[in-house]
Amino acid sequence: MLENKEKGESKNTLQTNTTIKHDTKGWHEFAAGGCAAVVNIMVTFPVYKTMLRQQIDGITMLKAVTQIKHEGLFKLYRGVGPPLMQKGISCSIMFGSYHSIQKKLVETYPRTNETFLKIVAAMTAGSFESLMTPFERVQTLLAISEHKDYVKVHNTVHAFLKIKKHHNFKEYYRGFTAILLRNGPSTALFFLLREPIKDLLPTAESGLTNVAEDFVSGAVLGASISTLAYPLNVVKSNMQKRLGEEYRGIMYTFREVYNQRERSIRRIYFGVSLNFSRALISWGIINATYEIFIKFLNEVDP
Repeated sequence: MLENKEKGESKNTLQTNTTIKHDTKGWHEFAAGGCAAVVNIMVTFPVYKTMLRQQIDGITMLKAVTQIKHEGLFKLYRGVGPPLMQKGISCSIMFGSYHSIQKKLVETYPRTNETFLKIVAAMTAGSFESLMTPFERVQTLLAISEHKDYVKVHNTVHAFLKIKKHHNFKEYYRGFTAILLRNGPSTALFFLLREPIKDLLPTAESGLTNVAEDFVSGAVLGASISTLAYPLNVVKSNMQKRLGEEYRGIMYTFREVYNQRERSIRRIYFGVSLNFSRALISWGIINATYEIFIKFLNEVDP
């Protein structure tokens, strides 16, 4: 029993040193979140592009890969600009605003249940993230423009300017409601379960092992949340593939996609296996590199 207690204390000590308690300068969380997102996007973008084709067209992974291969290696990272900006800023907002809001709530309402305050902070941070919808919007258009005649955009700047010139401001935020419904609950689940899942893993004996635990806990949690939200992402992608058409709500779009895919729930989930694999890598990278960056920033700027 004493041995288990010592083991627990050892693990807590190591996590205190390596999984930084975010009570230093507020900008560290914003910077670390943004840097972690950039690393993640550069590694996982080709997988994301393949998955997006599956979501929009309801095709198999092999057919999606064949499409992208036919377009050529030069265009593999075509459209990477919007996700770099969108994910970089949104992850910065997610981590930074969550910790800032949570800290403020704890100071203001010290007797309120801590879990409740975490949920409020995370839901608010997730809602702030949704303001980055225009980048997801342009990202979708760029990913499908090679094989959709009604969408002709050459690059990120051209896509933004085309929407500005030929459509109203609302066009930038097509799919906003789906993104808002996805981000709030997903962010809340992530921050509520992030530490408890890591606590279930074996005691880390070194800094490297601790990084591995951060990767595993982030990977498992992120992939699970992403899979739960997958149907909503399919709806979001199909809302955002339209350009200049009548606005359709979430339920209308879901029924439309459901009917187009022969009223098959299984076909709604086309791309989910690739999505799970990508999220596994993506959130593992984000979670682990975030802790590395936050530790570095706290050391160089205590």
